[in-house]
Amino acid sequence: MKKDTNPQRSSRAFIAFLIVIFVAFLIAIVCVLLTNAETTRLILSF
Repeated sequence: MKKDTNPQRSSRAFIAFLIVIFVAFLIAIVCVLLTNAETTRLILSF
């Protein structure tokens, strides 16, 4: 049986995992900022 422990592939998967987490974090921040902007706009419109 051939061992499937390629360090390059695992590091690449780890980097992709970090990138996915980073993008999700950025999307969450943008969503929070957009909702905050909408709520402040609603408050200012009153």
